Amino acid sequence: MRSRSNSGVKLDNYARMLQQTILCHQDPVTGLLPGDDTLPHAWVRDNVYSILSVWALSLAYRKNADRDEDKAKAYELEQVGSCICSELRYKQNHTILSKGTRDHV
Repeated sequence: MRSRSNSGVKLDNYARMLQQTILCHQDPVTGLLPGDDTLPHAWVRDNVYSILSVWALSLAYRKNADRDEDKAKAYELEQVGSCICSELRYKQNHTILSKGTRDHV
């Protein structure tokens, strides 16, 4: 059995921190992150920063993927980021379309 490289151990620590600080707050239905525990609204700014941190960690896992577990973790993080990103795109398009129809009525 191969031991983990130092960079692999560091990435696992970063993944644990990401899970404890960001991903544990992700809404199970929408995939978005609320701005506050008392205010359930999802702020675009907070979600964009969160997506960037998840995306950066997935790139780091992909670059240092020396085991199948690392490749799987990179794929999992990419899917989380993709889910948040597509939901934000949907919300943005929905908002733009609803504002556009109100202006023309």
